[in-house]
Amino acid sequence: LNEAALSDKLLRITGGLPQKVRMLVEVLPEDIDLLVRARLSALDTDNLHALQMAQLFDRPITPGALAVLCKIPRSAVDQLLHDGFLALDNTGSSAQLSVAESYNNHPLLEVVDTEMRREMHASCASHLETIYSVEMDELLLEPIAGHLLGAGAVDKAVTRGLQAGRWLAQNASLHRSEAVLTEMLDASPSHRRELTLALMDTVVALGQSDRAIELCRSLSSDEDQTIQLRMARIHGLGGDLEAAQAALENLAALPLSSEHQEQVAYELADVLLKRGDLEGATAQCTQSLDNASGDYAIAFSHILGKIAFWRGQWDEARALYERV
Repeated sequence: LNEAALSDKLLRITGGLPQKVRMLVEVLPEDIDLLVRARLSALDTDNLHALQMAQLFDRPITPGALAVLCKIPRSAVDQLLHDGFLALDNTGSSAQLSVAESYNNHPLLEVVDTEMRREMHASCASHLETIYSVEMDELLLEPIAGHLLGAGAVDKAVTRGLQAGRWLAQNASLHRSEAVLTEMLDASPSHRRELTLALMDTVVALGQSDRAIELCRSLSSDEDQTIQLRMARIHGLGGDLEAAQAALENLAALPLSSEHQEQVAYELADVLLKRGDLEGATAQCTQSLDNASGDYAIAFSHILGKIAFWRGQWDEARALYERV
């Protein structure tokens, strides 16, 4: 059958619903595509735009919201649903629509015009921002960032992308966090430091110490004590205590701020302890304890208490732990 004859026959048999076509007629996939293509091609501009918007939105949307976004009557959306172009999900608190399976990701629903696509992404982002302002649902941050990026609003996209990446990481969605932050980093080199630091935290949580070190080195400089300290910590978390010790000793030899002096001294003592160098850890703590601030004084005492306990010096260990 040619395209016109096939379309006419299947429309008469199934009432035009592709879902019924799949159930009732055994045809080759390319023949089904002919029917889908014919039905999409027959739509007027407004209805085709509505399907394109529903696909670009990339998540369920209420019928009323789709009508508003596309500036078409609600009845037009209902007709698209009736004709099988849209699928309805009534399982939630409100009815939600998405592009029907037979039409989803069809090439005819791709928006080729760059400017129009940006405007559509901007509309989607605005709609989701409105929902987020009411519901404060952090799951919306990721799609908002994606639509803002598609709209060309890179700075706003990065802001939402950072929020999304950090929230996803905190809620055990580490791979999604990595994907969001990587996408933002690729799109916005001007925000490299902040995005790289957030991505670094995510890949450390994923156990990718080598990649985290590479990210650190991409930001590192001899003057950047914060990054150098972070690199030492990542070495330690990755189990490379020798590299962690070397990095901390290099830092300790530099002129450091008082805050960094205490951080480096404590973390070096902790690494020495983990490596079994009790004498070195004791010397580091003893040297730093007299001038340590409250929190670090407690931390150094805690390490000395551990060392005394391991040496069987019970009374000294008890005295040190009582100070903690």
